[in-house]
Amino acid sequence: MRSLLTASAATLLLAACGDSGGRIEAPPDVTPEDVAATDAVAAENRLIADARIGPFAIGMSFADMQATDESFDYEQEAVANGINRLCAMEDGAQVVCGYAAQGRDAVYRLETRDARFRTLQGVAVGVSLDVAADVYGDAFIIETDIGEELVEFDRGPHGGVMFYVAAEGGPAGVYEDGAAEGVHRETEDFLPESAISMIAIDIPPAPP
Repeated sequence: MRSLLTASAATLLLAACGDSGGRIEAPPDVTPEDVAATDAVAAENRLIADARIGPFAIGMSFADMQATDESFDYEQEAVANGINRLCAMEDGAQVVCGYAAQGRDAVYRLETRDARFRTLQGVAVGVSLDVAADVYGDAFIIETDIGEELVEFDRGPHGGVMFYVAAEGGPAGVYEDGAAEGVHRETEDFLPESAISMIAIDIPPAPP
């Protein structure tokens, strides 16, 4: 059964971009404290917006990523299907990973499982799916053929931003044919403990 929305959108609708020199502007129902919190995230370069996750942007090369923030360690590896991955690392943990096709220099995908990075509306890894739906509208879960669960919302965000969702111990979605993984399925029903597990920006490169 669809979980009831229990959190106030006011606690998550932290800000929206304005035209005042790049400062975060508050919508009417957001408190000054919420704006200050989002300003702090922006100052620390932890926003997910404009094809960026923090200091890293779609279209950067791996060399650009490493030069952008030298406070991180970096690990590069080849992954499946001719894709290379570069991850910014902190204390042995992945912070942000960028992906580029072999033979191409530009990153087309960024992803993070680090809860310090937030969208302009305040949604981060670890936020419950109930709360994210309070911000972005009704949630629709798509289970891929490798068992990952993507969630789409009625009101975005757009620009290639993708949310992954999980529940402790298994799938977040409640599917008519049970909970077996590895089959492409869709549902609007999810477990109450479902939460955002990863946020990605994926903008595929144009064909060569």
